Amino acid sequence: LALWSQDSRADPRAAVATADFLNSIGVVSTFPDRGQPLAKTVEMVRYCGFRWVRAGIEGLTDNGPTTMQTF
Repeated sequence: LALWSQDSRADPRAAVATADFLNSIGVVSTFPDRGQPLAKTVEMVRYCGFRWVRAGIEGLTDNGPTTMQTF
């Protein structure tokens, strides 16, 4: 019993490199409001492979958005 139609209408797509995918996504966090030490939060975000972090208005600078290197 198939749960989906065998007639797929999606066009074939080539897979993207993992690094390209991870460079294209990020997470939102309110670092100071979570009650967890910043170092532990950074450790967990790096473990997951995220490279872009939105950390609220304090994350905006003249040089661009907050990245893991910022922290």
